[in-house]
This record gives sequence, structure tokens and C-alpha cells, in this order.
Amino acid sequence: MLFRSIITAPYPEELDSRNYPDVAEKFELLQDLIRGIRTVRSEFTIAPEKRIPIAVSMDDNFTADKMFTDHYDLIKSLTRASELTIEKVKPDTTGSIPVPGKGFEAFIFISDIIDVPVEIAKLEKEEKKNTKLLESTEHKLQNRKFLDNAPDDVVEKEKEKLNEFKERKNKIDGYLAELKKD
Repeated sequence: MLFRSIITAPYPEELDSRNYPDVAEKFELLQDLIRGIRTVRSEFTIAPEKRIPIAVSMDDNFTADKMFTDHYDLIKSLTRASELTIEKVKPDTTGSIPVPGKGFEAFIFISDIIDVPVEIAKLEKEEKKNTKLLESTEHKLQNRKFLDNAPDDVVEKEKEKLNEFKERKNKIDGYLAELKKD
């Protein structure tokens, strides 16, 4: 049997028969779940070898529930979960950090894995630093001289930084509220 080299083969053509937008949308939700959980693991510096319990609660009209349950082992593996529950009912969330998604919410139970007082102190320190940066950027964007003299792209970058600082503030405030509940 003679094989053609990939170097000389024609570039593959896109076929509409292979286009499944509903599957792509559901897969995107699966990616969002895994990405959100891994982000929290990273932000709380939870080592990859540490396995953590995770619960996923889905809305009643969530369209990707079958995708989540069919890929249970994949989710558990990629998130390094010790336990994984995927249900329509919201679990007891004590000791967890929520990860909201479109039609679902994941709860990562980290209070037994991290040193909560140390983590709160670290987040409060980060919150102070972020608040200073947020106020500095707001002040800069309120300065008429800066707005008149700075190039448009510089002003736009400052506005993007302001939005990033606001998002980070909201995330830190949420983490602190959850950790202080326990």
C-alpha cells in the first residue's frame, strides 16, 4: 500500500457535515468548568498532587448535563478531584469556593486543604495592593491633562487595567467572603 506524505497532501477542506455547533457549545461549557476549577486551584496554590472534593450543581434547564455526566472521568482527572458529584441540586457549600458558570456552579471544597487564616491574610494584603492600583488608575483617568495629552491607545490600556483591577477586586472580595463564612 502506498501512502502519501503529509507534506504533499492537499490541505484538508472544511465540510459542513462536520460542523456541530450544539456540541461545540456544550464542549465550551465543559472547558469553562475545568478552567474555572483549575484557576481556583492555581490562585490558592493547591499543589497538583493534592486531590480536592468538587461538587457541580446544574440549573434545571442546563443543556450540557449529559456532556458533564458522560465526561465525568475526564472532569475528575483534569481537575484532580478526590470526589466529584454532578447533580441538579445544590450541595452543602460549607468550606467551599464557588466557581460560577453559564447554567452551572462548581463548588471546590478547599477549607480542609489550605490554611484558611494564612490565605485570608494573603488575600487581604493582595486586596490592599489591588485597591491602591485601582485608585491610582481611576485618578489617572479622571485627570483631564492626562486624557487630553495621552495617545488614545494609552488611555484605552488604562481603561482595560481599570476593568482588570475591578474584576480582581470582586474576585478577592468573593473569596474573602467565602473563607470568612466558615
